[in-house]
Amino acid sequence: MPKIVDHEQRRQELAKATFKLISKSGLPNLTLTKVAKEVGLSLGAIAHYARTREDLLLLAGDYAAALGAQLAQAHLKNYSGIEALRRLLYEALPTTPLRANSWLIWIDFCEGAKKNKKMRGLLVERHKEYQKWFSDRIEEAKNLGEIDSTTDAARMAQSATALVEGISVLILMRGQSFPKRMQKSMIDDWISGMLPPKQ
Repeated sequence: MPKIVDHEQRRQELAKATFKLISKSGLPNLTLTKVAKEVGLSLGAIAHYARTREDLLLLAGDYAAALGAQLAQAHLKNYSGIEALRRLLYEALPTTPLRANSWLIWIDFCEGAKKNKKMRGLLVERHKEYQKWFSDRIEEAKNLGEIDSTTDAARMAQSATALVEGISVLILMRGQSFPKRMQKSMIDDWISGMLPPKQ
């Protein structure tokens, strides 16, 4: 009898292997051959799931996003309003190897999205997800009376996204040294300065 393959499990194995190789060797060294070797499969076998480097990045991007969502949900169970927003923004910063590698994949996505429609669509969806997490926390803060009820949650969420992306690009692409404490202080300053206090 032919071997029954769990395609979703196989896809997850490839995604995890791709992310692991990026973490270990960096994006420039990522190849289909190395991923195939990592999971113990032939190039023909993984071709059902990934035929190009861009396909691997799509898998790794989904894997990184799922990890990020798990971490975010953990914070949302313990915090609300402004403090939940603060924790989500902290979590998004490249202060750990996991988050730094996730950002490297994201940055490569941005480059690839110029030519790859599927990658571009995924970037748009991810941005919407992150901004909704942020805007929901800001709306929650308004309802809790922590900030001015006239605060534009959607605009503030866009600003928060731009701040986190800016910090990450400066660190990972331009080599600027921002210690973990400094990164978090930038978030704290933004929360103090950009979100109006309750009248």
